[in-house]
Amino acid sequence: TLYPQTMATTTTTAKAQKRTTPMYGAIKNGGVQKEGDDCHQEQRQQPLVVTMKTNESRDTNLDSRSATGTPSFYRIAGKIWTQLVVAGFLMAVVAVVFADVIGSSPSSSVPDEASSTRLNTPLLSLAHNTTSTVVPPAISKRGAKIQPVRDDLAYFVQAAMDPYDPLDNPDGYLVMLVAENKLMWKEMAQKLEQVQAENNIPEWALDYGDVGGELHFKKAMGNMMQRWIKDAPIDATKYLSLQAGAGSVLSQMSYALADTNDGLLITAPGYMPLTSDLGIYGHTETHLVQTQVQHRYIPQTVDLEDAYQRSVAAGNPPRILVLIQPNNPTGTIYPKHDMHRMIEWALDKGLHVISDEIYALSAFPGVEVTSAATAMYERSKVQGLDDERYLGDYVHVVAGLSKDWGLSGFRVGSLFTHNVQLLAALGNGLGYYQMVSQYTQNAMTHVFQDDEWVDWYIQENKRRIHESYQALEQVLDLIDVPLYPADGAIFAWADFSAYLKNGTEGLWLELFETAKVLFTSGESCAGDKPGMMRIVYTWPEGGTLAVEEMGRRLVAWKEGRS
Repeated sequence: TLYPQTMATTTTTAKAQKRTTPMYGAIKNGGVQKEGDDCHQEQRQQPLVVTMKTNESRDTNLDSRSATGTPSFYRIAGKIWTQLVVAGFLMAVVAVVFADVIGSSPSSSVPDEASSTRLNTPLLSLAHNTTSTVVPPAISKRGAKIQPVRDDLAYFVQAAMDPYDPLDNPDGYLVMLVAENKLMWKEMAQKLEQVQAENNIPEWALDYGDVGGELHFKKAMGNMMQRWIKDAPIDATKYLSLQAGAGSVLSQMSYALADTNDGLLITAPGYMPLTSDLGIYGHTETHLVQTQVQHRYIPQTVDLEDAYQRSVAAGNPPRILVLIQPNNPTGTIYPKHDMHRMIEWALDKGLHVISDEIYALSAFPGVEVTSAATAMYERSKVQGLDDERYLGDYVHVVAGLSKDWGLSGFRVGSLFTHNVQLLAALGNGLGYYQMVSQYTQNAMTHVFQDDEWVDWYIQENKRRIHESYQALEQVLDLIDVPLYPADGAIFAWADFSAYLKNGTEGLWLELFETAKVLFTSGESCAGDKPGMMRIVYTWPEGGTLAVEEMGRRLVAWKEGRS
């Protein structure tokens, strides 16, 4: 009569040994298994915990009843109940999965509230969902709103992989889209090689440095900027901040000067990536100051006032006016009296004025550029204002090395301002993320300290730019395309409206595919007239040779059209 009880005891002991795992030992030691603990040995010495003893007692009693002739009704009922519970659980799981499958749309990527709750609660996610295809978003809503800086970058990348070269690739694409100046690249490369050969790399060039630029580089940059800011002093050591490109400077300025939803006024036709430069961090809203060809694309007071009132009506308190001097894309240089007039209007409205003067040393020979700094210095003299901080808190000059100096890859932008709070904002935090390479600062300090070479470079660069512009005028005459008369910079505003068939974008794409010539569409510049194109005549290798090649291709394109 003891045989069944012995069987039950043996079975229970085996179960206890089988369930003896390191986890039990870890629980016994407070949930943490310390290094060197022998959990298995502890379990062999004390194989049964309280729960196991309770189970053993229950199993023994049931088996004892069977052995004494009592029907095993409870055992049978228990097994049936267990099977029903398991079956019910499985059916519930199947029902949930089936409901998820038929209730979700394959084309929808937006989870409902219930599924989002499960996914955001780790334990519920594991319990409820092992087959669901719903996943958290891969990027934030803010990140998903970021747009390309330009709408034509894909075409630029394609063309830049097969660029024209008069000797090595005469059938390549003539890329005249991105505002870069290659006319002096060889001379600049030679100068940099000379600097490297004649000077050791100082230890500070390998360290972290001043967020706003090293002192000696600030002095060198300020000295270079005095080539066009001739009549106004620049205390570069106190009021100049250097960052990784003019775009970086602009993005930081918008963050520090404007609040979300503030209005940004920029001229049109214009450089539309300013919307991104000044909006990606500052979250400003752009309103265009539309200019007219009959006024030489110089903003009139009525144009400024119209944009201001549209910004107010849209619920965007106007905060910043941006002027590009010389203008992009027209090549217009604003006369001194117009600079005074536009700045005075903005100050009366309580606006910040950002004068982007990154093309200031690319004016044609004999053409003078009036800086906003010059205008403000003259204003301070007339009004008897502070000579040292003549810019005040609301006028700022932005420049850099990407255009005049053909060094867009060096990433050097400059901010000249007397707004000490703005300088502190850049110096205390914002500028840390956009510092100029120490090596770059060291190299360009030596370059700009050679005053004789710098003066030669500026004059030779102006001559070559004007020479290429004149060549462009001649080749466009061959296909009867008027060219708006520019005063400088490295691009021209051309009127292809006589060739419109499928809109400006259609014409632009036709020129790219048929003539292998890549311009900037006038629509990308918020142009005032359909059919306008911006042509960067300083980008392709070869200078005037490249412009003449463009003329041959455009003539062939015109003949093939007729």
